[in-house]
Order: sequence, then structure tokens, then C-alpha cells
Amino acid sequence: GVILLRNNKHDIFSSFASEILEKIMIFSLPVSMYTTLPEYSKKTGLDFDDTYQCLVAKYYQLSIFTMDRGFEKATDDVQVEFFYKRL
Repeated sequence: GVILLRNNKHDIFSSFASEILEKIMIFSLPVSMYTTLPEYSKKTGLDFDDTYQCLVAKYYQLSIFTMDRGFEKATDDVQVEFFYKRL
């Protein structure tokens, strides 16, 4: 969504969302963990969005699959699979 909207691909995002959202589960950070966001961001140097994703993955014991090298800063806490390493 971030990439599509940044590149003015609003229609593609709308189509994607209508097709995929009914087939996936969306996880969110428990309210009690929001206070851990600033400290984790300082620790890793990640922005808010990436910090949020890491904490959700950590809480639910999930892996992150990404092409964003920024997540290399979080691999001590979260299992991260990088697509660029597979190419």
C-alpha cells in the first residue's frame, strides 16, 4: 500500500485490497505495547511503521518477509527473510 500510493497507483491498491483483504488476517499491536515503540525505535533506528511491524511480529512470533534492508537492524529480535538475498 505504501509503495502503490506513493507512486499514484490508487486503482491498483483498491483492486488488491478488495481481492486480498477477505483472505488474510490482520494483526495489530496490543494497546499495552504501544509504550514500547519509542524505545524499540531508538534501539533499532527504525521508523514508526517498521518498528510497529517488528513489534507485532515479535509479539505474535511471526516472521517478516521484506525487500527493505532497514529490517537488518531488527534481526536480533525478529525472524526476517529478505527477498533480495533470494535473487
